[in-house]
Amino acid sequence: MWLAGCSLVALASAALSNTEGPWLLGFAAIMGAQVVVLAGRAARLPSWATWPFALACVAMYALGYGAADLVIYVGLVAVLMLVVDRFALLSAGHSAALAPADPIARDFARVRREESPLAVACISVGGTRGVSRRLAQIARELAPRLRMTDAVVRAATDREVVVVLPGADRRVAVTVLARAPAAQRTDALLGIATFPEDGQTFASLKEVARSRARPWPDGGGPDADQRERTRSRAAQPAAETVRPAVFVETRPLTAHIRRSADLLALALMAPVVIPLVALLAIAVKLDSPGPAIVRIRRLGRDGRPFELFKLRSMTRDADRMKEELEHLNTLPWPDFKITDDPRVTRVGRLLRKYSLDELPQLGNVLRGEMTFVGPRPCSVKLADYDLWQSERLDVTPGLVGRWQAEGRGSADFAERCRLDIRQARSRSIRVNLRLVVATVRSVFVSKGAY
Repeated sequence: MWLAGCSLVALASAALSNTEGPWLLGFAAIMGAQVVVLAGRAARLPSWATWPFALACVAMYALGYGAADLVIYVGLVAVLMLVVDRFALLSAGHSAALAPADPIARDFARVRREESPLAVACISVGGTRGVSRRLAQIARELAPRLRMTDAVVRAATDREVVVVLPGADRRVAVTVLARAPAAQRTDALLGIATFPEDGQTFASLKEVARSRARPWPDGGGPDADQRERTRSRAAQPAAETVRPAVFVETRPLTAHIRRSADLLALALMAPVVIPLVALLAIAVKLDSPGPAIVRIRRLGRDGRPFELFKLRSMTRDADRMKEELEHLNTLPWPDFKITDDPRVTRVGRLLRKYSLDELPQLGNVLRGEMTFVGPRPCSVKLADYDLWQSERLDVTPGLVGRWQAEGRGSADFAERCRLDIRQARSRSIRVNLRLVVATVRSVFVSKGAY
């Protein structure tokens, strides 16, 4: 994805330049071709359908077209590819609702608050030809037979159908899914995972369900199916009269844009940040024994652990001293904060005051484990999360978060989770820029830092 950022910069530079030299135009043509290829991948088009449009960028350069013509061509082709992708999905038998994120997020938010059960089932078929159409047919046949609260989600890989069943355990899920016609269950594989036993995020439940894929069972016969229909009707709220929707989960183009923006920002910051981190690392090394940069295990998106980079601000035996200083903790469990912490070194106190110890986390952004704006990763283990708090793990952690901007170290874990969840539900460019400005202001006034 670094090439995507370079592509956009090259096209913009060529379009705005008053002196369109042959080298600049040639580079812009190559980068334009790369943007077309990336758009084709985002639209899930085969390579044979994408490369002719990409090669046309080079042909335009050879025929003497200008940079503005290249920009217009690339933009039109990218939009056309995405439109074709949507039309193909609709013609394959999906409903008009193309974005599952909001309904699925609402379901998970509700079951987390109520601590109620939820089942996620993954349906897949073998073979390599006709898989997409076969899965679309399964989704069409299955959707009208599900409960009114259930949803069918079309996975981005086009290799499976995911069914979300709120209020269902494994037994109920098997019984409900057995309503599918026997012809559709032939040669199909079914795997089921339940919340919260098998995972606390949508992605982790899908992974568990995929790993449990087995031949699709019949669910116990028509008598069991009839009992489940009666129980489901009794449990349905009177206001719910809509049938389950068939959603399509596509790989969002915003993820490509966000990743490209992260890498472009890293490229701009690198000449300043790299020498600064080197000088701070030397200061840390001279101040106290131990490594200058430490790796700390944190939870990333979907609860996956990763190694967080950080300039060491404490003594080497800080973990051992934690038990001895537990009585000085100023925040409720599972947080651990001490005012005037004796474990913090002299240089470490300065680093923490201005959040300079977090600069090495730009390496985590480069590796794709973090982004610039997102919930801050914390030291709380997944076992210590309440169910409603795990919603903060649905998004990629970032360098700049809402609780860091509004309270920094003075907010307890429950309050930070509320701020993180609010941030995850209201992501936009304007909100992100506002958080960046608020965080810079908090850092300069040392608000909540200790």
